[in-house]
Amino acid sequence: MSPQGSESEIVNEARATALLQTFARSFRRNAPQVFREFGEEKSTEFVDEMKFKISAQLFHHHPLNREYYIGKIKMHQDPRILIRTGEYLEGITHEEVEEAGSVVFRCGMRSGLHRSCGLPIRLLQKFLEQGTSRMPARPHWRPMIVEWQSRSNELGRELRSKLANRIAQDLG
Repeated sequence: MSPQGSESEIVNEARATALLQTFARSFRRNAPQVFREFGEEKSTEFVDEMKFKISAQLFHHHPLNREYYIGKIKMHQDPRILIRTGEYLEGITHEEVEEAGSVVFRCGMRSGLHRSCGLPIRLLQKFLEQGTSRMPARPHWRPMIVEWQSRSNELGRELRSKLANRIAQDLG
């Protein structure tokens, strides 16, 4: 046997190198699209879940002030917390943004003014989330973020599985 290794070892090493190169090409070709699709899917799920939990009143908030509640009903507004006109709920969105050469999906509030109160909707979100001297906090973003952070391992496994499946399809 030569010091370079047997002929079969050299052939096996060449095959392994070729397979790794093929895998690397497939990864580079598929990873950006899988990451983008996954980001779109999960940010849509986050927004939909947030809207559902607000609509179904699944966050634990202090009840509305009695006079305010009665006023909402008299004005034919939605008596549920965080929904009065529905505009705030509809302002919850996600967007795709380019950040440091990568695509990320941000969940948050659309830009612009809230028509019925005149405040920038992102400022209104801050007041609702954190409260003011005249209004108790109505946390909804923080609990959702904490819940989704607790699922990070599960989400990571799901992403890796989607990427592995796409590469396997690509390699046939």
